[in-house]
Amino acid sequence: MKKNSKSDSVALEKRLRRAVGDAAFFDQKSRFEVSYDGSKLSFLPDAVVRPRHEHDIRRLLLLANRTRTPVTVRGGGSSLTGSASPLRGGWVLDLSGWTAIDLDAEQGLVDVQPGSRIGDIQSAVESEGWFYPPDPSSKAYSTIGGNIC
Repeated sequence: MKKNSKSDSVALEKRLRRAVGDAAFFDQKSRFEVSYDGSKLSFLPDAVVRPRHEHDIRRLLLLANRTRTPVTVRGGGSSLTGSASPLRGGWVLDLSGWTAIDLDAEQGLVDVQPGSRIGDIQSAVESEGWFYPPDPSSKAYSTIGGNIC
């Protein structure tokens, strides 16, 4: 991948800010926090996006596609394989704040957002007498998004 010039990086940052507003973070601390997972191998991204709405995700991915910017999706960052680390830089789509769990007992369905922790999902379904079988030792911090990937 060709490294962008400083002016290209500034222009891309402006485009990302226009696309997702204050859901984008460029500060060193935010970028470092998402630069590694449980593997402890750090790869610093250019930005972190913590979407508040689905349209933030759509806009981020459309812009990333147009500009050929790598996007790493991240939840709890508990993976031990490096899968939540932004190996190619680019942007991190941080979904750790997306934790809603909605049970529909009539339909027998549970709608969960990708940042929902496995232990929380298990507790929620147990309240209906249901069972969610995966039981990783990391269920207190492992997210459903990472379990599915």
